[in-house]
Amino acid sequence: MPQAVNVRIAELSMNDLEKIAWTDEFSVGNKRLDEQHFKIVSFINKLIDLPSFNSQAEALEYITQMLAYSREHLDYEEQILRENDYEEYSSHAVIHQFYIKKVEGFLKMSFNDNDRLKHEILKFLKEWWTYHILEEDMKYRPFLESKGLT
Repeated sequence: MPQAVNVRIAELSMNDLEKIAWTDEFSVGNKRLDEQHFKIVSFINKLIDLPSFNSQAEALEYITQMLAYSREHLDYEEQILRENDYEEYSSHAVIHQFYIKKVEGFLKMSFNDNDRLKHEILKFLKEWWTYHILEEDMKYRPFLESKGLT
């Protein structure tokens, strides 16, 4: 992992309540994917604005919504990579499967402490999506550009 991304993730771990600032650094060069990534970042930032989950039901609703949109995005991203014969498609898809399983795991958790639940979810989402976009997704940017998929 490059040092800049490594430092960024370490900073996130220290202060999970800071919003993710969307910059051009997050652009993978494809308008629709960038819009989807922006929506995911906005979703995470919305969670940061919540003081805590009011109930277990609210937590499950949030996780379910995030999971549904994430699946939609990841399916679209995989479709583009697969249809255009991206060499690293299989390994990229495995990373997506890890994310889905982890978020599905949050649906099975039961916490009496809703602040702890929010913190755990938020920490994972911020670290995973920030690293995934800035590191993993950036690997396919030159590929998309070479195929004219901007």
